[in-house]
Amino acid sequence: MSQIDLGEFMKFCKDFEIPLPKLKIQEVFKKSCIMGHKPLKFEQFDGSLTRLAVEINKVKLQELEKKLKIIDKQIRLNMQNDRG
Repeated sequence: MSQIDLGEFMKFCKDFEIPLPKLKIQEVFKKSCIMGHKPLKFEQFDGSLTRLAVEINKVKLQELEKKLKIIDKQIRLNMQNDRG
């Protein structure tokens, strides 16, 4: 197999439990293609894996930032309560 189309790419992501929404996976596929919706050649597929990893890490980073904000608020509240 020297090429992979969008359907096969979606199946690959499902099989490997890529934790991204379908629209984000489609976006990664399209950005990896030279001509929009054409099948990916091996080099493009290889690049798409890097793009998938970047997107997964963006999601994880956003989740961590939210958790840090919650922790920061809790710390500030605890400090105010200790002073008051």
